[in-house]
Amino acid sequence: MRNLLYFVLIIFTLRTQGQILNNSLKSDTSIINNYFGIEVTDTYRWLEDSNSPKTMEWIKKQEKLSSDYFKKLDTRIYDKLLNYSYIFFDPLIKKGKYYFLFQYDYIGKTPSLYYKTRIDDVAKIIIDPTNFKENKNEIVSIKNFEISKDNKYLGVAISKNGSDWNDIHVIDLNTKKVLNDKIQDAKFGQIAWCKDGFFYLKCDSVSKDDRYLASNKNPKLYFHKIETENQNDIVVYSSQTETNNWFQFKITSDENYLIIHDLIKNENGDFFKAVMYSKLDSFPKISLKQFILMPETNNNNFTIIDNIGNSFLVKTDQTAATKKIVLYNPSKGVNQGTEVIPAYKNILHQASYAAGKIICLYYLDGKYTSSVFDLKGKNLLNIPFPEGCTVNGFEANSSDNETIYFVNSFYFPSTVNKLDLNNLTYKSLGTTYIKFDHTKYETKFVKYKSSDSTEIPMFITYKKGLELNGKNPTLLYGYGGFGITLTPFFKPSTIIWMENGGIFAVPSIRGGGEQGSEWHLEGSGLKKFNGFNDFIKAANFLIDNKYTNPDKLAIEGGSNGGLLVGVAMTQKPDLFKAAIPKMGLMDMLRYDKFTVASQWISEYGVSSNEEDFINLFKYSPLHNIKKGIKYPATLAITAENDDRVPPLHTYKFIATLQENALSTNPYILKLIKNSGHSGSEILKFKIQTEAIKYSFLFDILKVDAYSVWKEDDW
Repeated sequence: MRNLLYFVLIIFTLRTQGQILNNSLKSDTSIINNYFGIEVTDTYRWLEDSNSPKTMEWIKKQEKLSSDYFKKLDTRIYDKLLNYSYIFFDPLIKKGKYYFLFQYDYIGKTPSLYYKTRIDDVAKIIIDPTNFKENKNEIVSIKNFEISKDNKYLGVAISKNGSDWNDIHVIDLNTKKVLNDKIQDAKFGQIAWCKDGFFYLKCDSVSKDDRYLASNKNPKLYFHKIETENQNDIVVYSSQTETNNWFQFKITSDENYLIIHDLIKNENGDFFKAVMYSKLDSFPKISLKQFILMPETNNNNFTIIDNIGNSFLVKTDQTAATKKIVLYNPSKGVNQGTEVIPAYKNILHQASYAAGKIICLYYLDGKYTSSVFDLKGKNLLNIPFPEGCTVNGFEANSSDNETIYFVNSFYFPSTVNKLDLNNLTYKSLGTTYIKFDHTKYETKFVKYKSSDSTEIPMFITYKKGLELNGKNPTLLYGYGGFGITLTPFFKPSTIIWMENGGIFAVPSIRGGGEQGSEWHLEGSGLKKFNGFNDFIKAANFLIDNKYTNPDKLAIEGGSNGGLLVGVAMTQKPDLFKAAIPKMGLMDMLRYDKFTVASQWISEYGVSSNEEDFINLFKYSPLHNIKKGIKYPATLAITAENDDRVPPLHTYKFIATLQENALSTNPYILKLIKNSGHSGSEILKFKIQTEAIKYSFLFDILKVDAYSVWKEDDW
């Protein structure tokens, strides 16, 4: 890391008694809603208005409470994390003829984007995001970037203060100058180049005061031609339904086809899932034709890999829960595909197409395998990886002859590797330098039984030689939603935790994608409780097998994982000593009314449907806090500008805990300023949040931190 500046973190106070917290902030304003004959009181509805003077005053009180709690925080946690955290940036990324990487210039800003034309060259800066500041108080970061097929232009999505509303800028890669082209308020910053311009998504504008809260409506696909005025951008596609569905789009790597994946309605009013294509030889005129069409109730998923001539290579779980690859030929009609690579026992995690070959990444029981196939499905190469590692990358366009991939674990950061697709050889491009001995740690892959006897996989990581005596501080981390596969991830703070005798456990609960599409469906919608039970049973397993005990067990999760933590601690308050829900969904009766959350109804259900309401009401964390119960000590983390899961969820949850919990435990809000759903992108604030988290855990779980380090270790 270049010019890494050390900085002393000063956070004040600790030990304010939880009972004082609990009694200080009661509300006299309640709203009662009637759901199918059941009256539900919403005591803290007023906290949904983040701009009101009353809410702002409440936030100030919370900041004072948290400041008082964290007095005399030992800054050595921060220093140790800072010493390890120079690798806090993404690995090498191949796009076009360039290699890109993110790098922190110093700890007080967001990472800059660097590039090089050869892997062994010295990287040069191409974008410093601070150059896009419009006022000195803004925090700007790079959320996405894409290069044009001719390697001439770089499109960059810039986020301000963590928002999902992004501005897209264009850099001329020959002159390194920023052009006048600027797209404001593109949602999520997706960029798809096509010849002399690019496609992007926008939805209806919202007022400045509502941009972090209002429901996002009417998404449209636009096309911008380089060096033209934005008002001339054309609307290429808008959803054909009234559902405000966020459709998916893709441009094939040869730029010959536009692909749209959307929900459509026929003349009888019935909804269907459709995958459509249009040739771009007559663009801007497009003529969408369906080549996959399924009833809305169909649970199958289709991911377009690329085109091969006039056919489309698709990854799908149709009749294949572990996924297969099918070549669809639209000239033969709708739903006419030929299987190229069949489903195997291993789950097909991702696939790409390059140099006439299909590169597949498989996952099963804690291990990844990459396989290369020809277009007849013949296996040309297998690359095995050790248990307990995560593998990703393998991104490629059809014209590429190589692809980059990365390998990491819970205790070492990503290493960069290259696969040569011409001669089918692969090699490491060098190890990542770290300031600790990663060989001191190990990961075990185990399976345990959930409440319905389903076997659940779990990773358990700790320092080699640790005595499993039932007294070890343990952090149980989970997600379990949207079919997302949660595999080993590296964070420097995990090393700090394990160095102090901590155990880090990550179960692959239902709702995720670790065991295929059925695994997701078994933990979503009306079956969401399966995933919650899996998580709770993971805690039971760790206790029963002498890893830890309830007084040494903490839980953590973010976003859908924040919901998971909220459910676990309210359903089983005696099972955990501490809880850290981050950016969590806590009010499941109103979640769909804000930002993009209406798109998550298939995952959770919606309270306007009676059957869904009954299910949601049973687990919604906000609505399952009961008066007089001792809940685990809670550090609830949220971000001021989170426009994916608004902070109102955490506000209402922590206020209700403080009012009702019978405990001397602290219930604390940590609000990350000028940040969005991913937290702060500034390195020192990333580290600060982790330092706060672990100081909280060390205190609550009574871990004698620092005793393992000698003064010369610093």
